[in-house]
Amino acid sequence: VIVNVDDRIAIRLLLVTLIRGNAPLIGSLVAASRGKPWRSVALHVASVAASKLKSVSLLEGIVKEEEEDIVESALLRGVGTSNAQRTFIDFLILQRRYARALAMCESFTSESADDHQAIAGL
Repeated sequence: VIVNVDDRIAIRLLLVTLIRGNAPLIGSLVAASRGKPWRSVALHVASVAASKLKSVSLLEGIVKEEEEDIVESALLRGVGTSNAQRTFIDFLILQRRYARALAMCESFTSESADDHQAIAGL
């Protein structure tokens, strides 16, 4: 458990842990970031890691409602691939935003169907 770390060192650690794929350390740094000026960086890194891992378990219990925009923004940057879309929908479900998750499922399904029709028409 990380208790007290200098802000600059914490940000560097976050980037190194993202590159190395060390999810447990990312989780510890995110937990240590509560109330710190680098909280949004920690959430962004955790979101990118979740997208790479194709799992939102890293985000479970750490994202407050007012911080969801940071996570959504990071997850939506990867949307365009089916894995990123699934990860984003999983995050919405994790945050109990079921109506939005359903709407995103419908949107992604519709886009996929449009792509298939365009390809079939060639």
